[in-house]
Parts: sequence; structure tokens; C-alpha cells
Amino acid sequence: MEDNHFYKQKIMEQPVKVDYSGTPEELSAKVDMWFTLNRPTWYVKKMLNLDRRSINTSLKSPNYLHYERFEMKTWMAKKYSTNAFWKDHKLNTVPVKQLESKRIYRKFVRYATMVDDESFQLYKSGQQFEKLKAGESEAEIKTKVAIWASKDRPFKYVQDMLGINGARDTLNANYKYFEDFVKRTNILKE
Repeated sequence: MEDNHFYKQKIMEQPVKVDYSGTPEELSAKVDMWFTLNRPTWYVKKMLNLDRRSINTSLKSPNYLHYERFEMKTWMAKKYSTNAFWKDHKLNTVPVKQLESKRIYRKFVRYATMVDDESFQLYKSGQQFEKLKAGESEAEIKTKVAIWASKDRPFKYVQDMLGINGARDTLNANYKYFEDFVKRTNILKE
């Protein structure tokens, strides 16, 4: 396997000639392979030609989204919660009206979507899945509501995520988010 050859050479500090070409689908498959093989971050950056670039130059590279996907898959494997991401990146300090213009917020949306996709698969298979945590901010929950609406999640799934026991549980503090979800899904279907 060519990847193992590169990895061994790089570990032994030998020069490696890397072919950086590839379609987005091929690069996506490589990211999956590197994640499965538990390759370190430095290796993935090298293979995506991001290792000797400034952060600003890296962000402009078409390969950066592949690196970001690798990073997010690694976070998911480590059970890094979306709430921890929100707090670690201080999104709770950003005014709500400015959130959507922030690059880190868009990254949060991509990560929260990946986490939600995994939770939904667990829900469909009848397994335990991670629900909303206490202490999540209103802006964070509203972002998740928008994700659920855009993904057309079933009402029961959203109720479970919000900790609501049926449509009549109007006294639950999260019921307003369920109403927002219902409103958004009706808007999307019109």
C-alpha cells in the first residue's frame, strides 16, 4: 500500500515525493483511510500539502476542507461534544447577530451536523444516542434546531433530543425549541 510506504519514510525523516493530485472523491476516500489507519495530524497535513503553509494560506486551499473533515472525524471518535466545541471556541461570547458571519461558527455547524448524523443513525437503529446537555446556550440549541429542520428529522427524534415527552409536554423548558422546529419544517415544505 502506497500510504504505508509514505508513512514509514516520513517517520524515519526521509524525503517523500507526494502526488497531491486527485479528485475530491479520491481525497475524501483518502481522508477516510487515514482516519481508519489512525494517521497523525502532521501526516494528514503533509499528504494534503498543508504542512508548510500559514494558517491563512491553508484556509484558502481547496484541501483544507478535507483536513477539517479528518479533524472532525477525530473529534467524533474522541467523543468531543458540540457543547465543548461551542465553549472552547468561545462562540457563547459572540453576539447572535454576528454568529453566521464567523468562520468558526460555520465550522461548528459542519461539526454539529456530523455529530447529529451519527446520533440519528443510532436513533434509527434503536441504540443509545447523545441528547442535548444541560448548559447549552440558546444560540447553540437554535443552531441544532436549524440543522434538524434542514435534515427533515422526525418529530419523535427531535422530541427525544430535547428531552420532551410528547407534544403535550408544554411545560418543558425546551418546548419552545420544538415549536421552532415545527415552524421551520412547515416553512421548508411550503
